[in-house]
Amino acid sequence: MHTLNGRSVAIGAYQGGGFHLWAMRADGSRLRQRTEGPWGARGPAWLPDGTRIAFASERGSDPVTGGSYRIHVLNVATG
Repeated sequence: MHTLNGRSVAIGAYQGGGFHLWAMRADGSRLRQRTEGPWGARGPAWLPDGTRIAFASERGSDPVTGGSYRIHVLNVATG
Protein backbone atom coordinates (compact mmCIF):
# COMPACT_ATOMS: atom_id res chain seq x y z
CA MET A 1 0.00 0.00 0.00
CA HIS A 2 1.26 3.48 -0.83
CA THR A 3 -0.39 6.80 0.03
CA LEU A 4 -0.15 9.99 -2.02
CA ASN A 5 -0.22 13.09 0.21
CA GLY A 6 -2.73 11.39 2.50
CA ARG A 7 -5.45 11.71 -0.17
CA SER A 8 -5.16 8.67 -2.43
CA VAL A 9 -4.04 5.11 -1.77
CA ALA A 10 -2.64 2.52 -4.18
CA ILE A 11 -2.93 -1.12 -3.09
CA GLY A 12 -1.74 -4.42 -4.49
CA ALA A 13 -4.26 -7.13 -3.61
CA TYR A 14 -5.10 -10.72 -4.55
CA GLN A 15 -8.52 -10.86 -6.20
CA GLY A 16 -10.08 -13.25 -8.70
CA GLY A 17 -7.05 -15.50 -9.02
CA GLY A 18 -4.33 -12.88 -9.35
CA PHE A 19 -2.58 -9.88 -7.86
CA HIS A 20 -3.85 -6.55 -9.20
CA LEU A 21 -3.55 -2.86 -8.40
CA TRP A 22 -6.35 -0.89 -6.86
CA ALA A 23 -6.63 2.82 -6.09
CA MET A 24 -9.00 4.63 -3.77
CA ARG A 25 -9.36 7.77 -1.72
CA ALA A 26 -7.81 7.68 1.74
CA ASP A 27 -11.32 7.53 3.28
CA GLY A 28 -11.98 4.24 1.41
CA SER A 29 -14.32 5.70 -1.20
CA ARG A 30 -13.96 5.38 -4.99
CA LEU A 31 -12.22 2.00 -4.95
CA ARG A 32 -11.21 1.13 -8.53
CA GLN A 33 -9.30 -1.79 -9.95
CA ARG A 34 -6.45 -0.37 -12.04
CA THR A 35 -4.90 -3.51 -13.62
CA GLU A 36 -6.34 -6.66 -15.13
CA GLY A 37 -5.26 -9.70 -17.10
CA PRO A 38 -3.24 -12.80 -16.27
CA TRP A 39 -0.11 -10.99 -15.04
CA GLY A 40 0.59 -10.13 -11.43
CA ALA A 41 1.00 -6.52 -10.34
CA ARG A 42 2.72 -5.73 -7.05
CA GLY A 43 4.43 -3.04 -5.03
CA PRO A 44 2.51 0.06 -6.17
CA ALA A 45 4.01 3.50 -5.53
CA TRP A 46 2.58 6.85 -6.57
CA LEU A 47 4.92 9.00 -8.62
CA PRO A 48 5.42 12.45 -7.06
CA ASP A 49 3.18 14.23 -9.57
CA GLY A 50 0.22 12.05 -8.50
CA THR A 51 -0.80 11.17 -12.06
CA ARG A 52 0.92 7.78 -12.30
CA ILE A 53 1.54 4.63 -10.28
CA ALA A 54 4.75 2.62 -10.66
CA PHE A 55 4.50 -1.12 -10.00
CA ALA A 56 6.31 -4.41 -10.60
CA SER A 57 4.84 -6.97 -13.01
CA GLU A 58 5.78 -9.72 -15.43
CA ARG A 59 3.54 -8.13 -18.10
CA GLY A 60 4.61 -9.01 -21.59
CA SER A 61 5.81 -12.46 -20.51
CA ASP A 62 4.03 -15.70 -21.22
CA PRO A 63 0.72 -15.48 -19.30
CA VAL A 64 0.97 -19.11 -18.18
CA THR A 65 4.62 -19.55 -17.24
CA GLY A 66 5.29 -15.92 -16.29
CA GLY A 67 8.68 -14.30 -16.47
CA SER A 68 10.90 -11.69 -14.90
CA TYR A 69 9.28 -8.83 -13.04
CA ARG A 70 9.97 -5.35 -14.41
CA ILE A 71 8.89 -1.87 -13.41
CA HIS A 72 5.84 -0.52 -15.24
CA VAL A 73 4.06 2.81 -14.96
CA LEU A 74 0.28 3.23 -15.08
CA ASN A 75 -1.23 6.57 -16.09
CA VAL A 76 -4.16 6.88 -13.67
CA ALA A 77 -6.25 9.08 -15.99
CA THR A 78 -6.02 6.84 -19.05
CA GLY A 79 -5.34 3.42 -17.51
